[in-house]
Amino acid sequence: SSNLLMMSALKSKRYLNLPDGTKVLTPIAGFPTTINPIYQTNFVPVYVDINLDDLNLNLDEVERTLKSNPDIKIITFAHVLGNPPNMDTLMDVIKQYDLILLEDCCDALGSTYDNKPSQDGVYTWKLRYKNPKNDEIREFYGNFTLIK
Repeated sequence: SSNLLMMSALKSKRYLNLPDGTKVLTPIAGFPTTINPIYQTNFVPVYVDINLDDLNLNLDEVERTLKSNPDIKIITFAHVLGNPPNMDTLMDVIKQYDLILLEDCCDALGSTYDNKPSQDGVYTWKLRYKNPKNDEIREFYGNFTLIK
């Protein structure tokens, strides 16, 4: 899957060089294409519950989990049935804890957040992380190709 390619790129020495055992926060009720790559790249999943209203990450649970697991490096999830979570709150959490965000956007086609399209084109994943040199948020989008 494209998520496996992205997780593999995160391990690559050419990119972020994350080691085996890197902790990845993900919802307990998710898609195999989002969860399996965590295991396939020898990362460790840390599961959080979902909101029953939108079936997405429970952001209160995310905060509690991050406080008790400061070594989590990545958050990954799918925009379930085109319902993105509160992305403003999530991006604040990403910045606060200096995390990598890997979004599975397959279900986001046509969805909106804050009256804007949830995605800026047709892609299957989106990677966001803070550039350690200047603290700016960098974004990469992809389909079924490996980032070079």
